[in-house]
Amino acid sequence: MLHSCAAQDKVEDIAYWTNWVNRRMQAVRSLIPMIHQFIAPSQYLRNRFLQDFPLPKEKILYLDYGFPTHYLNPVKEKKNRIFTFSYIGTHIPAKGVYLLIEAFKKLKGNSRLMIWGRPAGQNTAALKKLTEKSLSPIIFRGEYENQNIVSEVFSETDVVVVPSIWGENSPLVIHEAQACHIPVITADFGGMKEYVAHQTNGLLFEHRSIEDLAKQMQWAIEHPVQMKKYGKRGYLHSEDGKIISLTDHCQKLKQVYQQAISENETRK
Repeated sequence: MLHSCAAQDKVEDIAYWTNWVNRRMQAVRSLIPMIHQFIAPSQYLRNRFLQDFPLPKEKILYLDYGFPTHYLNPVKEKKNRIFTFSYIGTHIPAKGVYLLIEAFKKLKGNSRLMIWGRPAGQNTAALKKLTEKSLSPIIFRGEYENQNIVSEVFSETDVVVVPSIWGENSPLVIHEAQACHIPVITADFGGMKEYVAHQTNGLLFEHRSIEDLAKQMQWAIEHPVQMKKYGKRGYLHSEDGKIISLTDHCQKLKQVYQQAISENETRK
């Protein structure tokens, strides 16, 4: 009887959320004619909009995020000698932190994992439970002020890991790490793979694969000099490896708005 109720609940949940998503999609489609220009922070997101709604190509452009680069500077010297992986972000399941913990537990050699971010009740408690049998230290470090990310987080970090299972658009933490010459390991999926090229400025692992994530993390431990080299490459989409500044981003946004205003005036 319990099994039958659980099966019925699952069917009803799927039907509810399927209808909810369909209503959201219909609402967005109804708004498309009223919007002059869509902006996507990754080619991945732009392509999803083109495929799923669809949008005319000229109506959506790619423009990556800009950042306050005055406090995002390369780390001069690490505070510790043990090889350190860092996760930075929320503790929700979609971020794949549990994949990272399970992968880390498979590693050999001297390393540690630091998990940064605001505690999230049962989610964080469940993640801490996963760490109990780890032979190497897994440390939950909590929150930090954005302007202190270099002094508090990156100064202790050799590699940032972004293990998300959902299709991230243009992860802010990847940009921040690259601005500070920290290499990134992330999934070969979504917008994540758009900003990390394997063995160029970081490493890619097979999406959702604990085994392949562990393989790439082990490689990083065994090749620290090469990982530093990847970190120095920085942002892929600029010749000097620098991320886009907030000022430059706003200038480009201004041009988009000016173009839209000009075209609207022409149609009157």
